[in-house]
Amino acid sequence: MDRTADLKSKGVVTEDSREMVRDLSMANVPDGSVNAVIHIVGKWLGIDVKDAISERTVARIVQEGGVAAKLQMVDELDKAKGFTISGDGTSIKHLNYEAKHATFYAPSYDNQNDASSSEPMPKTRFFGVTMGINHKSKTQLESWKEISNEIYDTFNRAFKLDGIYVDPITFAMFLLGYGSDHSEDQKKLNRLLEEWKTLCDRIWRGKQFMQTSPINAFIQAVWEESMNKIASAGGQEKWDALLEEEKDRLDQEAYIKLCKRIGEEVWNSLPEDVRREGALYIWAGCCMHKEMNATKGGAAELPPFWDSNKLTPPVKLYNRDNEAAAKGGSSVAQERAENVSEGGAIKLASLAGSLFNHKDDKKGLQDTHKIYFEERLGYSVKFPDTSNTRFQSHLEAAAELLVHLPLYIDLLLDVRDSKESGNFNHLEHNVFKGLHDTPTLTEMAALTMYLLAISYPYMRTVRTSGENRANALELTSLHEKVKRHCTIIIENPDLLLHPEATYSTGTMDGKVWGRPEAFYTVQRMAGTLPHLRGCMVAFFKGALATWERFTAEYVADTPIASLTDNQKKKVFICATNDHNEGALGSLRTALRRAPNLSLRRWNSQMMYKQNGTRGYIKTVLTLTHHQRFLRREVRRIDGLKIDRSFRQRQAAYSRQKAAERRAKVADKQRKIDEFEHVLDGLTLELNIEKWRSGLKDNGKKITCPEIRLQIEWHRRLDKEKLIPVRSLINKMKRDDLLVQAMIVVNRYHRTPFPTYTMFVDNISPPPEPPTLDIDWEEQEAREDADMEEC
Repeated sequence: MDRTADLKSKGVVTEDSREMVRDLSMANVPDGSVNAVIHIVGKWLGIDVKDAISERTVARIVQEGGVAAKLQMVDELDKAKGFTISGDGTSIKHLNYEAKHATFYAPSYDNQNDASSSEPMPKTRFFGVTMGINHKSKTQLESWKEISNEIYDTFNRAFKLDGIYVDPITFAMFLLGYGSDHSEDQKKLNRLLEEWKTLCDRIWRGKQFMQTSPINAFIQAVWEESMNKIASAGGQEKWDALLEEEKDRLDQEAYIKLCKRIGEEVWNSLPEDVRREGALYIWAGCCMHKEMNATKGGAAELPPFWDSNKLTPPVKLYNRDNEAAAKGGSSVAQERAENVSEGGAIKLASLAGSLFNHKDDKKGLQDTHKIYFEERLGYSVKFPDTSNTRFQSHLEAAAELLVHLPLYIDLLLDVRDSKESGNFNHLEHNVFKGLHDTPTLTEMAALTMYLLAISYPYMRTVRTSGENRANALELTSLHEKVKRHCTIIIENPDLLLHPEATYSTGTMDGKVWGRPEAFYTVQRMAGTLPHLRGCMVAFFKGALATWERFTAEYVADTPIASLTDNQKKKVFICATNDHNEGALGSLRTALRRAPNLSLRRWNSQMMYKQNGTRGYIKTVLTLTHHQRFLRREVRRIDGLKIDRSFRQRQAAYSRQKAAERRAKVADKQRKIDEFEHVLDGLTLELNIEKWRSGLKDNGKKITCPEIRLQIEWHRRLDKEKLIPVRSLINKMKRDDLLVQAMIVVNRYHRTPFPTYTMFVDNISPPPEPPTLDIDWEEQEAREDADMEEC
């Protein structure tokens, strides 16, 4: 071989070789195979490759890319002076994982000779996936604080020799918004993030004021905070006795309080327009979740439609146990099986997804389904993935089943007849039954029309990519259009159902049907579905009501409505949360393929790949001390044993949570036992006349606590749950409590005596049970007008 290539220079892997290693890693070459691949390719290209790179060195080189990605993010965030973040969470193997991204204007580094020449565009940078001991909002906030402090600390150490320092507090100060789904924990996290932003803004302004102003301008505040610090320690003597570490901690706390105090004064002195710009912070919900919940809202209106119109509903698709109970169980079992079982288009779509495209490749028909359609149609068909949580999947499944309805029935018959038993299994039988049920087909037709008229056009807008990708803050008119078109369809269903209906008026955006054959299939079937019009209107009404709830951030007098065009451009929030959900899905797949893969290793590879860090290294991290820092930082992180540390924290948290739960259960049981002991020693008052008068033998009024105790004693015998629940009893006024006491005592006398003797000793059978004959007007006149309330 005439040509040679050196992987190392003076025993150190060269920068070009490091770049090649990271590129091979991005191509999913295993760490242990990278060296072999390099030498094999070199051999066939006629290049004699010198030296070798060990598997451990490959792993470290990949992680160097992750460190470089952290430097890149801080550099870009500081230059952007404003950004939004987004996140999503899931559990993998019973542990909590959180994906994080930030969106801001940044260069693309396509022109590696001059990165500054690249026009900044909205870029979504991957912050990595972190692990949390739980999924609470406060824990998620702490995770954001930890990761921001980490990357800013890394940046400041890397560029120390360059004289560059970026204050970590600016991360929260420059935060302009948050994008997430609509869950309550994310809404709470959004509020916590806004509070964090406000706090950091005030602290930063206080710092800047003290750094740029003469000491006389704030000496009084310094003195007062110093006195407060000493007072909180217990006085001068106790302060002097503190350890230096404790003094340092209290000094730091006092400094933060001082900065916040001065920052508040600076903030209040600013003009209104400056404060409005500084307080800018927006939340927007994921559009995919809006569409998904609107579909659920529409489906929720279908059962009431059949019931309210006294029509035959879709057939129930029982599971195996419930079907047995419905056929041969007791009346209670049959009623329960009927109540918990479902039918209809959504249920059938879910079952069909499990049968034709199950997430477990060992279950269902899978490739048999593909081969059948390839033979019948000339191409394979992949059934919508309702077995996993996929947006639009149930709507698309309904359309798919209708379009190829005869083929799906024929496929099921082929599967049945090819078996030795000649029978369907339970899942196949349910799907077969659903495909022959007219009400179920009616619901599927309604779902298909919603898919074509609303869902497909909506997705075409919110799921754009590249330079045309949608900013959630600019979608107010889109959501108004969605709600308006739903209303139009409700008022005039013929826009979809009339034989001459067209896409120009039928779809929300006036563009061609997303799946024309589905529209024509519903048109052809409409004559055999007598209740399609009403069913479709009911679905659109339910969807419209849900759209109203889930687009609340776009109505008038909300932060989004008050934004200017320039602010909307500055605050870019991704219209969907696909990037976070995709990251979590990729991690799940990677851990399934490589169970021992560390989260740090995976994050390094993905951050380097998705954030364009390759170009950043070649254009920015060109100095020798930058490259040396990357190598040293990876070795430093290796020594921290971060993964092991988290596992220890997780184990400690799990033990603490279990101990707290046990203590809570024990405390609850102790209170129950104490209360039962009180009831055991209670002297029962079974005289109706005493309860009528509300007086004891000594003429004093029976108090509310005493009445409640008597009622609670009778609750032990209340097998039919006739006594109101304890929470209602505790809210009742004295008059109502006396009435309840008379009711339970009267019931006690009317109940056969042997039933009660097992609960209380030394009570003789009462004489003839008195009747509960109360003259309410006389009772009111007898009571004091100013009777004490409990």
